[in-house]
Amino acid sequence: IDVVGAYGRGVVRGIMAYAKPRNWIIAVEPRWSFEDVPDVKEWDVEGVITQVYSKEFQRRVLARRITATNVSNFIPDEIKLPTVIPDDRAVGALGADYFRGRGFEHFGFCGPLDHGFSVLRLAGYTDRVKQIGGELHVCDSRTQDMVKWARSLPKPAAVLGCNDQWAHQLL
Repeated sequence: IDVVGAYGRGVVRGIMAYAKPRNWIIAVEPRWSFEDVPDVKEWDVEGVITQVYSKEFQRRVLARRITATNVSNFIPDEIKLPTVIPDDRAVGALGADYFRGRGFEHFGFCGPLDHGFSVLRLAGYTDRVKQIGGELHVCDSRTQDMVKWARSLPKPAAVLGCNDQWAHQLL
């Protein structure tokens, strides 16, 4: 689990709260990068709670034949493990509601359009912006220049980053 981000730290806090009264032994392997696929065969564990971030990593976990639960939505259409994740569509809708409640009429969304959670958050955001009659502007942060995009927005505009990382990059 990526404990650098707030989401991962929250997942670990929840696991620890559950595990502590049961005297479970928990090992957290910090992931500074999802570039390298870890060698799951080397792990001396009875089970894993993990962020499945690639097909190859999921394949290795499944091949290990241990109890596993996924807590990510990177590849939502291809997850073959039991999964516990946020309602990403609701996250997007809540963002639009929050901004509308502060009087915004121009809404921006910034995030990669090839990550499952980002796509779902954008879908919920888009639906709600349409319902409230707002104007939506989307930046695919993998293919567009975020600075140019942000400068082109009508002012004032409220922008939802798909997660903390992308919001921070935009700022």
